[in-house]
Amino acid sequence: MTNDVGAAQEIVWDGWTYPYIPGAGPRQPAGVSFHDEVDDQLDGITYEVLRFALWNVNVEHGNTLVKISGSPIAAYGHDFNPVILDERGDYVFFGPFLQYLSAAASSGVKWTLEHRGENPGIEPGDIFLCNDPWIGATHQQDVAVLAPVFVDDRLFAWVCNSLHQ
Repeated sequence: MTNDVGAAQEIVWDGWTYPYIPGAGPRQPAGVSFHDEVDDQLDGITYEVLRFALWNVNVEHGNTLVKISGSPIAAYGHDFNPVILDERGDYVFFGPFLQYLSAAASSGVKWTLEHRGENPGIEPGDIFLCNDPWIGATHQQDVAVLAPVFVDDRLFAWVCNSLHQ
């Protein structure tokens, strides 16, 4: 964006005119340790077993929502989608339901890390709810539920579900 004299002007998220746009670089709030070690010696068979196990977890997440939801929109219309994200809020798996609703999950997690990581903090057992279409929902009628997953007291992943209400 440029102003009258052609100088570049930074667009700043204000929640009114411009939506939240995650900045570059890792978001690791003080007091939150990431479980981000990588095994670069992982064999192909183990990789595929883990990949399909995560896929099945994501599908079962969605199937559970269909079975227990009191919302006809979710139960019969399948107007929701589960997502697994890594510790920084980048996508790992989308569910096979309405994938459009997962589009804002990453922004919701990144905003939560950036704005809630230090106050009140992110702890095992926490669940965050976001229904702000400027942050982490695809439109006003959507609700995203974000839950951090910890392994050995370090943030390992996020599990999210977006539903149309």
